[in-house]
Amino acid sequence: MPPLLQYGRLLMFALFIPARALPTPDTPSDQVLSSSPGSCGPVSQYFNPNNSDWDAINTQDWLNNWWNNNSQSFSENNNQGLSGALGQQFLGVSDFLCRDNGGQDNNCDLNVCNNKALNEAGHDMEPAYYVMLSVQNLANHFQGLQEAYTDAGIFAALMAPDWASKFFLVPPPLTALALEEAINGIAIAIGIIGGAIGAVSLVVGAIGAALAVTAGGLANAFNYRIGIVSTPSPAGDLGKALADYFKTGIQGTIDLQNTLMAGGQSVDQHDIRSFISHGSFLDRPGIDVNTAINHYDTIVTAKAINTLWTAQKVFIVGGVPCDFNGLGSGPQEAKFCRSDNTAWYLYFWHEGNFGSQYGWVTQPPGMDMLGSGDYANITLQNVISSSVDSYNVAMFNYSSSTALSRVEDAITNGWANPFAIGAAWEGTFTIPVCDIGWAVNNGNPGFDNADKILQPYGGNSRPMWCGPICKNDHTVTQAFINAAHMDEFQSPKYQCPTTQNMKTWGRTIY
Repeated sequence: MPPLLQYGRLLMFALFIPARALPTPDTPSDQVLSSSPGSCGPVSQYFNPNNSDWDAINTQDWLNNWWNNNSQSFSENNNQGLSGALGQQFLGVSDFLCRDNGGQDNNCDLNVCNNKALNEAGHDMEPAYYVMLSVQNLANHFQGLQEAYTDAGIFAALMAPDWASKFFLVPPPLTALALEEAINGIAIAIGIIGGAIGAVSLVVGAIGAALAVTAGGLANAFNYRIGIVSTPSPAGDLGKALADYFKTGIQGTIDLQNTLMAGGQSVDQHDIRSFISHGSFLDRPGIDVNTAINHYDTIVTAKAINTLWTAQKVFIVGGVPCDFNGLGSGPQEAKFCRSDNTAWYLYFWHEGNFGSQYGWVTQPPGMDMLGSGDYANITLQNVISSSVDSYNVAMFNYSSSTALSRVEDAITNGWANPFAIGAAWEGTFTIPVCDIGWAVNNGNPGFDNADKILQPYGGNSRPMWCGPICKNDHTVTQAFINAAHMDEFQSPKYQCPTTQNMKTWGRTIY
């Protein structure tokens, strides 16, 4: 399977969105809000189920048995599929299809009140009702996603000719890999808006695993439509490229809905039974579209900014105590003190010209726009926290596969809620990080100009890195230099002794 498809399961973030139900014609008033059990027949005793009710009566076993006995009919009866077969047998209708057919009327109404077929189904009545309700809720889920995609304004903004130029000084080259990572950012955003309805706390265990299948299925369907990104894109065209790929990929999520309702399998070989197992959609009837749009816009924008900044000389230095004054003085306007009492500083090394050949440090392009206006939900603190957490997990190699495993672990063990963390969630930003905290208690770092490792912003301000500043480790420091695109760039060592350069790096420039 291509790497882009393997990483589609980043959509695990789907498990964490609190939501309200989308209105579904005829359904809530007829089947959930009935005033008395007798008004709708025996099935009314099963209204308002919890997801635990699914396992309490072994609904999964019932569904598997019914599937095995009826799967041949999925392709019969005018290809009505799984949902059509359920409707035919337990609702007495032939048009319970629950598919996306381009906006045309497509019945997914679950009219159970006084329905003879369901109310006289005996022992099959309760499990059949739970399955059909889950199918309907999953369809509502997909419909809500489509509404959020349609209403989200982020891609109109990204298509603006000057959008990307706000976040780079000189257009950096964007490799196919960088563009692929940006597209995976879209997958993350789809995951965030794609999921767990009504959950105000972490969803773990069997329900989490089932919803993870839903999230992964959406991601893989999205990326399957896109295929492999093989063409580098100019930085100025990043927004347009993301918008174009989005339009292509979103059709994959529509394909997924229709495939599941027909009884088919997702790209990663799961049928609808995995998606609705353990009652994962039994009490999740829709999504909060406005919340979905907000988070979608935030994460896509954050990933796009990260793509542009990580193609330039943007980096973070810190790890010292928040009140520490040694090793120089970092820019106070770009300082963030984390909960562990460590201070971190965000930098951009502006390359010089004839009059200032070694350049200087200043704020990254567009940093002043964060935290307000169109970028109100993305802050300096988000950039630093996300990047430092990414670094602590995988240093300079926080890939999509790393993100997948971390999300799975967070869901399984309940140690974090990626939705609640938002743009500060690890992997959203992966700005290169240099941890100089080791030098605080070291007394003498052992190389020249250690008091100038940190410098404030300014036209004549240039930090001096005359030794292994990152973790007091030559290899780590070199990896940081490379990740920050400062290899073969002499500025950080412009006043370091040549012999010390040779001793530290093995060459005079890096």
